[in-house]
This record gives sequence, C-alpha cells and structure tokens, in this order.
Amino acid sequence: MAENEVLGTFFEGKGFSLAHEGSEVLSLYHEGEVIAIFSQTSPFTTQGRIRLECSEHLVEKHGYGKPERGITYAFERPVR
Repeated sequence: MAENEVLGTFFEGKGFSLAHEGSEVLSLYHEGEVIAIFSQTSPFTTQGRIRLECSEHLVEKHGYGKPERGITYAFERPVR
C-alpha cells in the first residue's frame, strides 16, 4: 500500500510521513521526528492503527482539537 493511502491526505498535509527501515520496520515521522515504530509483519500494523497514532500525537503533543484557553463553548456551560 502506498504511503499516501496509509496516511491519507489529511495526515500527509499535517507533516506526517512513513519510512521503511529495513525489511521489517516501518517508522512514522511527524515533521522529521520519529513518533512510532511498527513491525511490518505484525497483524496489528494496520492503516487504522497508523492513523490512530497520528491522531493521538496531534492531540497529545500539539493540542490539536482542544479548545483554546479562555473560550467557553455552549456545551461546557451548565444546563439549568
């Protein structure tokens, strides 16, 4: 499967890339930094798992998807 099919255009556009390190290792990079290493022979190395790693990295390391400080959204207010 091609890299752009595995990552999808969303994650490619966010600076993610994949690299084959030898015949069994697949490294996931974000902006040049290794964020995950997968075994290409593992049944757990799937497109979904790789995309999940991308998503979790964006949220945990870059705050992607979290509301900015000081902003209160309607769903955060107590309902009376």
